[in-house]
Amino acid sequence: MKYWLSTLFIIISFINECFAQKEANNWYFGDRAAVTFSSNELQSVNSSQMTSIGATSSWSNSKTGALLFYSNGLQVWNSNHNIMPNGNGLIGSSNSTNTSYVVPVPNSQTKFYLFTIKTDPYVSELISRKAAVYYSIIDISLDNNLGDVLSDKKNIFLVDGYNGLIYATHFGKVYASDFGSNRASVSI
Repeated sequence: MKYWLSTLFIIISFINECFAQKEANNWYFGDRAAVTFSSNELQSVNSSQMTSIGATSSWSNSKTGALLFYSNGLQVWNSNHNIMPNGNGLIGSSNSTNTSYVVPVPNSQTKFYLFTIKTDPYVSELISRKAAVYYSIIDISLDNNLGDVLSDKKNIFLVDGYNGLIYATHFGKVYASDFGSNRASVSI
């Protein structure tokens, strides 16, 4: 009986550890808006410096849930709400459906891909709007653990000419697909 209880305890502990990832504890979006789920309930946060009409990205520490950085596709801010070194001048758009995505670099505890999406702001119909995808790498261990966009890994072109869905996975893959076609691309 002790064996089964011990085994059950270990399994429950392992499952809890697997699902206790807190990367999405903080959401930064819109006109200086933010919310946090750090205390297991939704709370408003008044510290955001970002404005964007499109979907944005933010990333939190997977163990503590503390904010690491957030981006509107044009800039990236650290947890002190200051623009990171090299965090200005990202090739992206603050008005695209999805302005940016964050994906951890595989096998790294401190580096993250920041994918940015550049759209043509003069095309109003989503079906006609073409997008280009770029990436930059953030190293959160730099600038006193507040993060830095690596200057030699900033605004790296991936793919162009997409008008559809662009999404990323935890495995460092970016998928871009066109509305109404079978065309798709995988990068990185």
